[in-house]
Amino acid sequence: MLVMHDDSSSAALPALVKREDSRPLVWQQETPNYPPESTPPPQEDPKPKKKHGSKQVFICTEVHCGKQFPRSFALRRHMRIHTGTKPYACDYEGCTQRFNTSGNLSRHKRIHSGERPYPCIFESCGKRFNTSTKLKRHMRIHCYEG
Repeated sequence: MLVMHDDSSSAALPALVKREDSRPLVWQQETPNYPPESTPPPQEDPKPKKKHGSKQVFICTEVHCGKQFPRSFALRRHMRIHTGTKPYACDYEGCTQRFNTSGNLSRHKRIHSGERPYPCIFESCGKRFNTSTKLKRHMRIHCYEG
């Protein structure tokens, strides 16, 4: 991930984060981990901007975004990328992490609980993982063994 700053802009403007992978180029605002009292309040329900066939489509109105969503809740969730809102706080003692989705919070909590719900399918292995991504990476070991 590459953080880019424009020297000609005001220091008060946020940096832009450029993802460097095979997906299409996506720009998103770099956001801090907001404490609960400074988290912006949720915005009112977005209104559909256009109809696609017989279905409503909710469109992000942020400059250079324009992503479309079939449901208003999906647009509201997406808007957290632009606003930096992180309404889901970890309640583990001493942890100050906040997240923009409940799923990200749930995944994070496994660090504290030690839960490893993703077992290796090879019984002789016996390893378990706290994310499906880590399990998939582990499975490569078995794929290359002879």
